[in-house]
Amino acid sequence: MAESVQAAPGGCVVVVDDDRFFLTLLTDLLTKEGLAAEVLSCESGASFLTQLTQRFRQEQSVQLAILDIVMSPLDGVAAALAMRALERGFDRGTAIPVLFFSGAKVTEALRNAMARCAPAYYLNKGADITRDRLAARIRDIFGRVFTGGGEPSRPT
Repeated sequence: MAESVQAAPGGCVVVVDDDRFFLTLLTDLLTKEGLAAEVLSCESGASFLTQLTQRFRQEQSVQLAILDIVMSPLDGVAAALAMRALERGFDRGTAIPVLFFSGAKVTEALRNAMARCAPAYYLNKGADITRDRLAARIRDIFGRVFTGGGEPSRPT
């Protein structure tokens, strides 16, 4: 399955999680699986918006933002909505896909928030997470995001 999934076009994926374990796990996984040429790690929504603004000013692209939902003081949904405002402000043509990676339960409110952040996907952190299981799930999501093989704004 890994052979059919290409790295993110342009190569930059931003990972945002206030939990150091998941931040490191995702960063290492994306790099070692060859799913991203460049991975930016951010420990907060504010740090994410700062790095994103810098990239936009330098006219550099971001192909995917992986955001934890439950962060303080700026949660992942608020960060994604702020990202959409930055995209408009910098006149970016294409919206950056968002992958909400969280242990938060999928509710109607989350579905509505994802629709406002579209294109957006959801991946549950899961209680029995292992590197191999997570790698397979991430490859599946990358296939959906970068080959058009799935509907955005649908929790998986």
